[in-house]
Amino acid sequence: MDAADQDRMVAAVSTMGTPTENGYVRVKVERAVAVLTVDRPPANALDRQLVDQLSRAATSLVRRGDVGAVVITSTRSRFIAGADIKMLRGLDDSLFPRFVSAIQRGFDDLQRLPMPRIAAVNGPAVGGGLELALACDPQFVAEGTRLGLPEVRLRLLPGAGGTQRLVEAVGKGPTLELLYTGRGGHPRRGVASRASRSNGAGGTCDRLADLGGAGRGPCRRSVRTARSAHWCSPEPQAVSRRAGT
Repeated sequence: MDAADQDRMVAAVSTMGTPTENGYVRVKVERAVAVLTVDRPPANALDRQLVDQLSRAATSLVRRGDVGAVVITSTRSRFIAGADIKMLRGLDDSLFPRFVSAIQRGFDDLQRLPMPRIAAVNGPAVGGGLELALACDPQFVAEGTRLGLPEVRLRLLPGAGGTQRLVEAVGKGPTLELLYTGRGGHPRRGVASRASRSNGAGGTCDRLADLGGAGRGPCRRSVRTARSAHWCSPEPQAVSRRAGT
């Protein structure tokens, strides 16, 4: 997939509704689907301002009664290029942990949304970009897109949930391989829920809207709760939560 194909994929998901937030994150809502589009030139790298805007945009959707699902995507030919390396190098020892904590909180806020959160990954998602996608569920990834956690090559560790969420997605062995080597690759089974063509993200929005929008929100939230309880709790406790007992 070339840059033009990836731009068309972004366009398919980004032409819905009217923007409701300025800055690095644009929010559009139409037919009960909220689309959060990241646009921070030149590579959509994460800094504190972008993380804060993502967190505020995500939590603001909880207060709305017209949103049944959330799609997160980006402009340009990349999804998220990871943390802003130039910014990281300028942080002193006291500020670096605070930045990592801010990313963790932001991605946790996203994962805790009571509606489905779909990552429409239209270009390379490495480091914090992959961790952001893993905080969503499911992940729709453009064919040929590179995914990876290269932190070890920078003498760092994934600090925004990658070491935990990737295990759930692909299992212990593949996770350790990615973490130890820092190598990237094309979508692997488990990381990408679906490898989409250039119009895959737009099709995802259409299908979500056609399911009935916010009217089916309570049912979708129940699915999310049951799924989270199953993965995060001992089996008897998970079953009890699914049954509402």
